[in-house]
Amino acid sequence: MVGNMEIFKIILINDLKQNFKNRIFFLINFLYFLIFFSIIQILSVKISSSHLVDITLISVTLSLLISILANCNDFLRRDFLDGTLEQLLVNFNQPELIFIAKICSSWIKSSLIISIFSSFYIYFNSIININFFTILIIFLILSFGLTCLISFSALVAIENGLALVGIIIALPLSIPLILISQASILDDFYGNIFTLLAVTFISLVTTSIAGGKLIRIINQ
Repeated sequence: MVGNMEIFKIILINDLKQNFKNRIFFLINFLYFLIFFSIIQILSVKISSSHLVDITLISVTLSLLISILANCNDFLRRDFLDGTLEQLLVNFNQPELIFIAKICSSWIKSSLIISIFSSFYIYFNSIININFFTILIIFLILSFGLTCLISFSALVAIENGLALVGIIIALPLSIPLILISQASILDDFYGNIFTLLAVTFISLVTTSIAGGKLIRIINQ
C-alpha cells in the first residue's frame, strides 16, 4: 500500500514534470510580476520623491500578490476539465494530499523565482537595512501562504462557476499574511517571523482540509 508521503511525491513530481515541459509558463509568470511591478513603481514615483517614503517593499509585495492572483486563477481548473482530478481521486482517494501537492507545485512554478528576485531587488534598492537571507525567508513564507489562500479561493470559484468569487475571498484572507510579513521586515524579524510561520501553517492546514472537501464536491 502506498503511503501518504509517497502519494504526495508522486503527484508533486508528475505535476512539476508537466509544468517543466511548458517552460514558457515560468517566463509568463515572471513577466506578470514585472509588468505589475513596473506599473506600481511608475504610479508611486511622485509619492516616493515628495514624501521620501521607501515604497520598494510595498511595490514588490503588491506585485507579488497580484501575480499570484493571476497565476493561480485557474488552479485545478484544467485538471478538473480534462479529468485528471477525477483520475487522481480514483487512484489515491486522498483529496487533501492532492490539494497540498498541487499547492506546492503551483508555488514552485509561480512564486519561487519571483520570491528570490524580489528579495534581491529589495536588498539592493531599498533603504531598509536588513540581511538578504532574512528578506528571502520572509518572502518565501509569504508567497507560499498566499499561494495556499489564493489557490483555495480559485477552487471555490470553480465550484461556484464565478472567477470573481475567488478574488473576493482571496484578498481579505491575504491581508494578515501581508501585514505580518511587512512587520517582520520593517520592525522585528524574530518577534514576527514565528507569527508568520504559524499563520502560514494554519492557512495550509485549513485550506487543505476545506480544499479536499471541495475537490470531492466538484467531482461528484
